[in-house]
Amino acid sequence: MSCEAEGILLDYSKSLMDAEVLSHLVQLAEDSGLKQAMQDFRNGATINETENRKVLHTALRCPENALDSEEAKWAFGVRKEMKKWVEAIHQGDYTSVSGKKFTHVVNIGIGGSYLGPRFLHDALRLRESKMDLHFISNVDPQNLDDVLQRVPLDTTLFILVSKSFGTIETLSNAAVIKDILLKEDWGQEAVGKHFIGISSNVEKAVAWGLREENILPLPDWAGGRFSVWGSVGLGLALAYGMDAFEGILNGAHQMDQHFFHAAYKENLPIVLALIGIWNVNFLDINNKTLVPYDSLLRLLPSYLQQMVMESNGKSANRDGEPINYQTSPIYWGEIGTDAQHSFFQQLHQGTVATAMEFMLPKTTQSAQKDLERVLQYNCLAQASSLAFGKDDNESDAQDPLNAYRQFPGNVPSTMLVYDALTPEMLGKLIALYEHQTFVQGIVWNIFSFDQWGVELGKKVAQSLENVDEAALDSSTRNLLKRLGL
Repeated sequence: MSCEAEGILLDYSKSLMDAEVLSHLVQLAEDSGLKQAMQDFRNGATINETENRKVLHTALRCPENALDSEEAKWAFGVRKEMKKWVEAIHQGDYTSVSGKKFTHVVNIGIGGSYLGPRFLHDALRLRESKMDLHFISNVDPQNLDDVLQRVPLDTTLFILVSKSFGTIETLSNAAVIKDILLKEDWGQEAVGKHFIGISSNVEKAVAWGLREENILPLPDWAGGRFSVWGSVGLGLALAYGMDAFEGILNGAHQMDQHFFHAAYKENLPIVLALIGIWNVNFLDINNKTLVPYDSLLRLLPSYLQQMVMESNGKSANRDGEPINYQTSPIYWGEIGTDAQHSFFQQLHQGTVATAMEFMLPKTTQSAQKDLERVLQYNCLAQASSLAFGKDDNESDAQDPLNAYRQFPGNVPSTMLVYDALTPEMLGKLIALYEHQTFVQGIVWNIFSFDQWGVELGKKVAQSLENVDEAALDSSTRNLLKRLGL
């Protein structure tokens, strides 16, 4: 059982479902209103109802000949501005405060402003880079120190990414860098020259010290975890060029077209979503283990953790009522042959049910084709062994170790086999998972595009410094004392 499109084969012959089950799942999707939901999504309806916003990240990746909405036209205009910046910096027309050409770029952001660009940077790392790209995300000062030790301040450009320009982690890190620049002989001019802002709050960004002409906008209709397609991708474009960045966009757009037009049973995102629903809601498997046999995708599991679990980790339905069924599974994983020598023991003989997703390139970017074949054989062997197991009863029944050599199998898995991991293929794979996430949210009858749990943590963290300790729980009070806070 399989379907194939856009250079990607989805083999689900080792999943615990057959054609009849798939037909029933398709009917479930239809009964859940998927057709209308897809139309609303595509047409720019306000489907993020709890925040009263459209969801149009697909517009960020529309090519020039497919600008079918005002949002897409706006996004293309921003892309042209990005291209101007990339050309000016690469050609040395826009230089540092010391008049030197910029050589390094540091992306300061968190959540979707970090995970998407970081994942794509890592996946593109074998390509020739035009600038060295670094990331500062959380408020662990060691992250900041590590990056600043590796970049020359006089030729480093900082990209400050915050939609609201109120993200505490991002602004705290940027403030440290700003103070360092101000203490140099360059003064305020260095802050103006060495920072580019990505924000929808221009007023606050300018008040902070950014030049208005150095600010690229963010739309409110593209959430953070879906924002890498727009100005948030500036660091990637600076590192690898606009051609590579636009290749990623083009691949994603091609997957968008497949998703919106293909029949359900041949539709990669829909079939993948329905298999996940089968595993979670019918087989009670609440773990999804992602194992790419491609070292360039080593950060994909952590990227999908945000995309999927922040979207569908919900316990209230669209009517605001508690739900009594499972929604998003836990996503986790590691690159293939490394994982075989760590947690695969648990998968083969452990007691926690897990659904697997293998990812395998037809060809790698290496000339070492003998090693490539070994990689592919390992992937196929693990998928087969997990599915079918091994009964060692044919060996000596008197062997005291016989009981430890039983491999029950029956671990369901899907496998995505794809052509070489070009920028276009990267875009297709990300868009595939985006649309899978959307489909599952519709069937589960939840809102996939808000993240109130994330907002709660931010508010509590901001309040701790000035809160009346008597209002805190005893555990938190004791920990504050232990930390001397």
